[in-house]
Amino acid sequence: MNIKSFFAGIILAFILPATLFSQDISPVKSNQNLRYYSDSRIPAYLQPAEMIEKSNAIDWISNNYKITPGLGFRFISTDSDQLGWVHDKYQQIYQGIPLEFAVYQVHTKENKVVSFSGVAFDRIDIQNKVVLDEKEALNIALSYIDAESYMWEFPDEEAFLKAITEDINASYFPHAELVLINGKGNFKSGQLRYAYKFNIYAKEPVSRAEYYVDAENGNIIFINPLIHTTDEPGTAVTKYSGTQTITADKITADSFRLRESGRGKGIETYNMKKGTNYSAAVDFFDKDNYWNNVNADKDEIATDAHWGTEMTYDYYKIKHGRNSIDNKGYKLRSYVHYSVNYTNAFWNDQFMTYGDGNSSTQPFVAIDIIGHEITHGLTSNTADLVYASESGALNEGFSDIFGNMIELYAKPSEASWEMGEDIGYVIRDMSNPNSGGNPDTYEGLYWLNTKGCVPSQQNDQCGVHQNSTVNSYWFYLLANGGSGTNDKNNSFNVSGLGTDKAAAIAFRSLTVYLPPSADYEDARYYSARAASDLYGECSNEVTQVLKAWYAVGIGGDGISANFYASKTSSCAVPFNVEFTNTSDPHQQYIWDFGDGDTSHQLNPVHTYTNIGSYTVTLIAVSNCKTDTVIKTAYIIADDKLPCIYQMSSNSKRETASVCRGTLLDDGGSGNYNGNLESYFTIYVPGSSNIVLEFLSFEFEECPTGCDFLYIYDGKDETAPLIGKYTGSSLPNGGIITSSGNAITIRQSTDPYLTYSGFELKWYCSDSTQPPRADFKYKVISSCTGMVEFTSLGFNQPNQWFWDFGDGETSTLQHPQHEYKKTGIYSVKHKCINHVGEDSIVKQDLIVITRPDAPEIFEATSCGPASLQLRAYSNGIQRWYLNETDTSPFFSGDTLTTPYLNSSKIYYVMADYPSEPIHVGPVDNTFGNGGFFTGYQALIFNVYEDITLKSVKVYANGEKIRTIQLRDKNNTVLQEAVINIPGGESRIDLNFKIPKGNDYRLGTTTGADMYRNSTNAAYPYKIDNLIAITGSTASQAGYYYFFYDWEIMKQPCYSARVPAGAWIDSLKPKAGFVANQIHGLTIQFTNQSQNGRSFEWNFGDGSFSKEKQPVHIFPAAGNYNVSLLASNGCGDDSISKNVMAESSIQPANESGFIVYPNPVDNILFVSFGKIRPDRIIIYNSLGQNIQSIVNIPHNQKQTEINVTNWPDGLYFIQLSENDLISTKSFIIKK
Repeated sequence: MNIKSFFAGIILAFILPATLFSQDISPVKSNQNLRYYSDSRIPAYLQPAEMIEKSNAIDWISNNYKITPGLGFRFISTDSDQLGWVHDKYQQIYQGIPLEFAVYQVHTKENKVVSFSGVAFDRIDIQNKVVLDEKEALNIALSYIDAESYMWEFPDEEAFLKAITEDINASYFPHAELVLINGKGNFKSGQLRYAYKFNIYAKEPVSRAEYYVDAENGNIIFINPLIHTTDEPGTAVTKYSGTQTITADKITADSFRLRESGRGKGIETYNMKKGTNYSAAVDFFDKDNYWNNVNADKDEIATDAHWGTEMTYDYYKIKHGRNSIDNKGYKLRSYVHYSVNYTNAFWNDQFMTYGDGNSSTQPFVAIDIIGHEITHGLTSNTADLVYASESGALNEGFSDIFGNMIELYAKPSEASWEMGEDIGYVIRDMSNPNSGGNPDTYEGLYWLNTKGCVPSQQNDQCGVHQNSTVNSYWFYLLANGGSGTNDKNNSFNVSGLGTDKAAAIAFRSLTVYLPPSADYEDARYYSARAASDLYGECSNEVTQVLKAWYAVGIGGDGISANFYASKTSSCAVPFNVEFTNTSDPHQQYIWDFGDGDTSHQLNPVHTYTNIGSYTVTLIAVSNCKTDTVIKTAYIIADDKLPCIYQMSSNSKRETASVCRGTLLDDGGSGNYNGNLESYFTIYVPGSSNIVLEFLSFEFEECPTGCDFLYIYDGKDETAPLIGKYTGSSLPNGGIITSSGNAITIRQSTDPYLTYSGFELKWYCSDSTQPPRADFKYKVISSCTGMVEFTSLGFNQPNQWFWDFGDGETSTLQHPQHEYKKTGIYSVKHKCINHVGEDSIVKQDLIVITRPDAPEIFEATSCGPASLQLRAYSNGIQRWYLNETDTSPFFSGDTLTTPYLNSSKIYYVMADYPSEPIHVGPVDNTFGNGGFFTGYQALIFNVYEDITLKSVKVYANGEKIRTIQLRDKNNTVLQEAVINIPGGESRIDLNFKIPKGNDYRLGTTTGADMYRNSTNAAYPYKIDNLIAITGSTASQAGYYYFFYDWEIMKQPCYSARVPAGAWIDSLKPKAGFVANQIHGLTIQFTNQSQNGRSFEWNFGDGSFSKEKQPVHIFPAAGNYNVSLLASNGCGDDSISKNVMAESSIQPANESGFIVYPNPVDNILFVSFGKIRPDRIIIYNSLGQNIQSIVNIPHNQKQTEINVTNWPDGLYFIQLSENDLISTKSFIIKK
């Protein structure tokens, strides 16, 4: 429930003096419109109530917010705007070292402070020390990039840089700057690490980025890409914009070039001639200044670039009063005809580069693309938005916004809301992002999840392009208006302000307020701030800005109060709750926590001490309105709730004192966060010990350690270390037990790769109590019958018993069991200690679908001989010398034995290989590329054990090459040395690969095989089996060496069955006895001597070859039953008269009944006076279907689920000591 706009008179009854509110919010009284980030007491935005001179501004901040000694500010730059404001930008430093992306601004007018904004810290937590030197760090960065060449390796490119910068000392060679940076990408956090920052420009494959190398351990903490993808009047015939007026440089009366000096410090356009060396670029020339340069080389696109750059300069100058991207006339250079078939355009932090496209796309010099890319230059000179996650998405979104605004300015009759429509396809559509698979709502449809995301080329730097359309769609709605319902099911209605007002607000937000680490919440706040500056604090423009953000899923509908809590439920008290205030700018706040306590803090922490349900109220008061939000039954403390905890994502210490609970890593259901030191202690007074049961575990493992989970045997990390765990194996096999009543878990992660983390359950153990039985299981393979069982019994059991439901048992604590037949099995587990015992039965738990065993034909001989044994199935017959052998000694239907002097039993199973499956590009025709001799590899995940049978390759000539399978630590696991011919061929690898992540398939250096350098479309995958996720190259689009992978799943196989090769010396002697089981059912016991095969004739027209058959006669009577027993030395027969009498009742069944009979689902069994110690159920063939053992002596009945059993006649047998009682029942569905 949200109650808005109380009457002022009503509100005043609840409002305390403003000074009381501001005391909790800020150490400085009566400040206006305060905004904070959680890790600092220095406001992210502040309008001071007192008059502060510009010259005293930084001292005022430092003194009033009690900044830690050593922290200070270094002046960076100053800028001014059309309102007459001056914006001074400062870099925060610690002992002279920059805090990366901690930039604070002082906004002044007439030398008086209007406001402060940005990111700054009153204290920091430095988590490492400087161990490496600059040279070591650079080698690490270059090894990570592993480019084929770099710009500083080319003397002509070095000379070119010196020329364009007019600096004889300029060089592309990277020199380090020592900085302090948060390595997990949370640049609003004061948890920092020393790192070396390098600006590294790779020539092939082309890339340019700032690389941050941890100064202690050498890890790459963060990568900030710097390449962002996608004076005489004359006349130009352009490709996309018709005939336009441009300005060119007149050299002579009949010689003009595409340079001008009238706009800022100049605009210049150069011809790369399809090369990649900027130093080799030349001028475009024309004889008469009528630039009609349409030709096969597409030279007309040069004038598109030149005119588009002029229009971009003019737009920013005329509409926003800005003199080029730096407001100081920055010279705008454009380089066209870059490389061959290059399908992109980019700003490289110095100038523009344009590709000619390929057969599918046109040259990338459309006016909106030009405006987009040059706006990246504007951003790098103002907000300098980090090119990753949400700040990177804002970066791309603003480039789209102003790219289209520049197109509207230059070509008003042809402008659209689409990006790139002139080049052959629409890159993004600002008016309908969903049409291109982009989101129009924050965290809605098509949103790329950025939580726990580590930026890389493979994931679009965590969605910088994908998620940019939330920003650009906000702008579209702000300019044009619109109504509807967004992906969060919120109805919205925005009244458009027109493009000029919308652009003025967006421009001011970008160039004046946004900090480098800005997210979408910041964009909402500062665009409202910009609108307030331009049009007034309570203006319609501010209202529509906020309504437009609400439409795209961010914030409330207008100026509103809102909040959320870190946790809203708990299974125990005391319960600490951190409240985060997300209200729009207000001066005063009133909290009511629902338990009688209140607060006036911005973001209070409250402790609930009693079990109950609590309604929380927040009242926010501003100059424009007052708003109240009431969240009914928002906080719940209930000891009946499950106790589920997460490690802190803020490197905090937390404690639980409950006896049973679940703990997850800080990422919850997603990946954990990087650069974390987090602690969780379980302390339960009165317990004997704490048992941790790990359900899942996946941490980054690498040679230097990377990510670990530490377990300590006590209340904190000073206690003895139980273990240090990483990788994908469950710690200590899954179970860890403390020696006392406390155990501490420490999660320690580096800043780079993150994985799924862990989930564990814990429970207390008390040796003075009987055990509690429980267990878990894992079906290793249903078609091989292998199942792992793990006892979860606690209170210190020392004996265990298992009944697997197939007649087999075990006394191991954690057994592995093979089910030999297809079926559904119930499992019983018993735990025993010196106090007592406890059992648990899980019905119909295990489902096994094994293939049929082969049909066996044994062989006999009277005397020593070589024999032939035969086995038949639809699979491949694998023969073993012994039942437990791991490898077969023969495959095939017919086994010829060696010369045998005595009988020998062999074992055979049916092996059913899987069909080949293919993954990856079928060939190398999907993009550009060439032969490569260096080391690179494809990265892939395997989700169940497989065999990589073969791959397709393209080789530059015949020679011997080594193909290697490596793990994520780059350790060679398997390799194949193969003579590969020139051209296309398929090579066999037969690598057996277990389930795991981040495998690498590559070659040794010098392989000289084909790799694609464009258009790789990762992932290539087969769901739940394998995914090729990327390559070890630092650039997206590269695909290395191995095409059309042929994959084999693990085979299914039957149970092993015996096959006898019998060497006999005596003829058999036939004999049997018959015992009536029940009614007309007779059990025949074979007592023959030396028999190998048997044939029964029951005298009623029925026959059998079983050794011990159970037969049901059709009617009462006297039947002549004969048995023929045979072996290699002959045969013998015997006949007997057998009486079948339906009136005979089995003995020892007093009170023993089964019902209903017939039955279709649950069979109820009442024991009567019998106290069975074992129950066995047989089918009509005498086969054991189910066994039940360890039945408590006082149990009088049981239930058996027969739902999945086939229809027919069954027998249930109760055994009490040596007495057996039997009943029959029929299943009929």
